[in-house]
Amino acid sequence: MNRLLAKSYDRQKHGTTPPDYALLTQHSRDVAMACDALACAVGPIALSNAALSPALFARFRLTLRANGWIQDLGKASSHFQEMVTSKPQIKQLMRHETISGLLVWLDDRLRQWLSPLSETLLMAVWGAMGHHRKFDERTTPEQCLPLTVHVAHPDFTAILSEMSTDLELEAPPCFDRNLIIAGTAKESGDVAAREDLRDLQDDFTEREVDFTGDEERRLLALIKGFGIAADVAASAVAARGQWATNYSLAAYVTESLAIGLTPGDLSVLISTWAWERSRYERHNQEPTALPPDFTVRDFQNAVARSEAVLTLAQAGCGSGKSLAAYMWARTWCQRAAETGRTNFRVFFCLPTTGTTTEHFRDYALESGLDTSLCHARASVDLRTMAETAAQEEASEEERDTAAAARTALQAERDKIESLALWSTPLVVTTADTVLGLMSNARRAIYSLPAIMCSAIVFDEIHAFDEQLFGHLLVFLKHFPRLPVLLMTASLPEDRCRAIAHVRPDLCRIHGPEEFETLPRYRINDSATDDETWQAVEQCLAAHGKVLWVRNRVDWANHTFTECRKRYPSLYVDLYHSRFRYKDRSVPIVASLTISRPPTQAPFLLLPR
Repeated sequence: MNRLLAKSYDRQKHGTTPPDYALLTQHSRDVAMACDALACAVGPIALSNAALSPALFARFRLTLRANGWIQDLGKASSHFQEMVTSKPQIKQLMRHETISGLLVWLDDRLRQWLSPLSETLLMAVWGAMGHHRKFDERTTPEQCLPLTVHVAHPDFTAILSEMSTDLELEAPPCFDRNLIIAGTAKESGDVAAREDLRDLQDDFTEREVDFTGDEERRLLALIKGFGIAADVAASAVAARGQWATNYSLAAYVTESLAIGLTPGDLSVLISTWAWERSRYERHNQEPTALPPDFTVRDFQNAVARSEAVLTLAQAGCGSGKSLAAYMWARTWCQRAAETGRTNFRVFFCLPTTGTTTEHFRDYALESGLDTSLCHARASVDLRTMAETAAQEEASEEERDTAAAARTALQAERDKIESLALWSTPLVVTTADTVLGLMSNARRAIYSLPAIMCSAIVFDEIHAFDEQLFGHLLVFLKHFPRLPVLLMTASLPEDRCRAIAHVRPDLCRIHGPEEFETLPRYRINDSATDDETWQAVEQCLAAHGKVLWVRNRVDWANHTFTECRKRYPSLYVDLYHSRFRYKDRSVPIVASLTISRPPTQAPFLLLPR
């Protein structure tokens, strides 16, 4: 064995000389470097968002670097090396991150060497062992042959040497022979996987008492999340560059996360939206100029001027909540700029992909800003990711099945979309992209560095199910200094109380009274076909929109065909559940679409 590998690589292209990115030495170096760059670029604002003292930054940075170095020490195992060279479907006795933890926590020589990190070592190890989100109290060794950990290999020695320099430790221990990990104590070996792993889990369980306070738990969660994000960045950027001279993890992280919005950018978005809905033609006005017929409502100004970190805007449909949200974001952007921050971003979150797509079209798509529709965009080529994804992401029970391939592909998509967000200052996305942090979801964790730089808008929170709303409460609790705007047309009072309970600093702003009492429905449950078509004609004559809902697919199809015949010059679209998702990406339900003045009461027609 000439070199220890962290990734498989194209042997037809490179032969027996692996590119740098595939080497365990270089990958370990890359992950540690990405950890440090993330700590510097986003660490201070992340600590602030979580209400952690700035004095913790040095500890956070050191622990995160240690986490990066520890993550892949276990890849020096013979089973992993076989997996990335000649036996991709091999069953490993233990996953590499579990071996990393066993080495660092239970080997006396390594533990003594790392003793100066006693204050941070447990967090570093826990973050490292969780960086593929697969280690917990149920983890057990597989029933297979013993493995060898090549701790005496020159590459392993080189990793420990660089690690000692980076973490300012004494010279590392020198192993004169490799270690054998056997399945049980009944087999010959240096480590008994079953017994030692059980001891490790028991020890970890006893140490959980050290993390009952919010401060330690939040710090640990940030270290784990940033460590995972660093590993993803290292894998993607290095695989794209192939050789170390072609890429810099520090530069990638720093440059990507330095991108942000200015108050002027958000003023341009607001202006563009207003002009597109104005009766006036836009000629040579300033980019931020507003049309003569555009009026900012008192409610929108109240939201924009809110000084609370957490604001709840509760207003009826048509009151202008979305525009108020961008005005609110502009205010926070200005506050960030006054402190010298240049990487301010906005995450605009909605509960469904349909509403997310519509908002993206209405506000972000034509704004001229660099924006992202998170649930649909993939701007980084799949081939830039390392080739071991299938082995690393799949569970042991998925190995050699179609499920493993699906798991790996989805993992790659999550990585691609999340890395794209690192350099995207305005993101329109589904709420789970952010709130998935509370359930250990891949995409949310990968997006953590971008989320920490942002002000977050959660729209239509009344539509959140119980689980998503619970995640929202936990998110608000643990990031009490992250600017958040909640928006809803109507929210049950018990949910309002729940938000106020976890965040007593909540500021509630209600919409205009005239919009709350506006007549919205005229119900006629015995309308004839002629009366229905007359109502449609009246709405269109008033430059309105018609949303015609039928409760059978064939009725919807028939109505769509008839509308096309009657109104050949108007835009008519059909939407129902028998369409494939890509054909339902425009969420208009059997509808005829024209703008309607907000003062005209809409109608609801119930078919006989």
